[in-house]
Amino acid sequence: MSESKNPSDANTDVVDDFALLGTGTVGAQTGDNRPSVYVEVIDGKPFYIFRASSLKQPDCIFLRALQGFEAAPPPPYMQAAFDQGNYLEPILTSRYELEHGCEVVNDQREVELPVGSNIIIRGHTDGEVWEDGEPHRIMEFKGLAPSSMDDVRKYGSVGKIFGYDLQLSFYMYATGLQGEWAAGLKGWEVDGEIVPWSKKKDYPNGELVVTDLHTERVETPPVPIGQLMKKVLGVVRKFEAGESSPCPDPYHNGCAYYRTHEKGDQTPEVSVAFGKRVTELVAEAGARLFEARAFSKEAKAMEDDAKKELVTLMAGTDKPLVTGGFKIVVTEQRGNKRLDRAEAEKALDVDLEPYFKRGNSFNKVTVSAVKAKGETE
Repeated sequence: MSESKNPSDANTDVVDDFALLGTGTVGAQTGDNRPSVYVEVIDGKPFYIFRASSLKQPDCIFLRALQGFEAAPPPPYMQAAFDQGNYLEPILTSRYELEHGCEVVNDQREVELPVGSNIIIRGHTDGEVWEDGEPHRIMEFKGLAPSSMDDVRKYGSVGKIFGYDLQLSFYMYATGLQGEWAAGLKGWEVDGEIVPWSKKKDYPNGELVVTDLHTERVETPPVPIGQLMKKVLGVVRKFEAGESSPCPDPYHNGCAYYRTHEKGDQTPEVSVAFGKRVTELVAEAGARLFEARAFSKEAKAMEDDAKKELVTLMAGTDKPLVTGGFKIVVTEQRGNKRLDRAEAEKALDVDLEPYFKRGNSFNKVTVSAVKAKGETE
């Protein structure tokens, strides 16, 4: 049976100056790059702090964070999407204000929702729409690729498609306001022309822009409060009971803790040791590869010398010679004839390209390894 745990056993970040709770806001323009869930000590008592932006993640992500595992950095394509989203947010805000004739304020205001006696969900809003001197709506701005925007227009929901319903529901419960999505279609402005966005192509000299805007008003939270509470309470219950949770994706796509899943439950020390051992094994395999290449090169040179000697000794005969337990045959092989395309096209005054037939493609696995600069034999 696994040993039970409590908040004090989790990865803890002590914060002295903290205004506890509520359903309102605490400070503006705050940022946070901490894990999806962490622990803060408030007035001497540890609290689990769940980040609102991470609520859609599977339980295994939260549990690994509480166990103290260090998350792997996001892959380049995902980091690029994050960076573009941050860059586009003020652009989306300005476009929304222009099209709707309103003002969006309180960007990145911190809001919190208490769950039970020792859990807080914390998030930072993209902004609030005020009308007649009062806040009316919590905004969520998202920059979308063309394919994602097509899905939004087809199915009519930003939250359900991309799993943001939990996040927006939290903001609505925490503030008591309605919600609204504003999804912008990403594009590039290059030399004064708009070019469709593509993850396969970048424009270093271009400027990332919003070419279209889709808005969606949400009057009631799309996720029941019970489901929201069940999500965070379930994670805490599993952690304190010493339980684990498997990654829902067998390939661990997008999982920041994918390295830990192959070995199941383990301490961070075991995970680090496992990573070091993998590095050692790679080094050993690489050394064997280069050693084999050295033997192969030496053997090839010996083989070529022996063949040259046999050709000289058995010149003029193609009959086999059996001696010393070996059957030696020297066969002269002439190269295949081939068409000199350039000369043929010059003589015939015609382009031969249409008459060439390409063979069927095939798949193969290639392992490439070269000596690193500065390394010695």
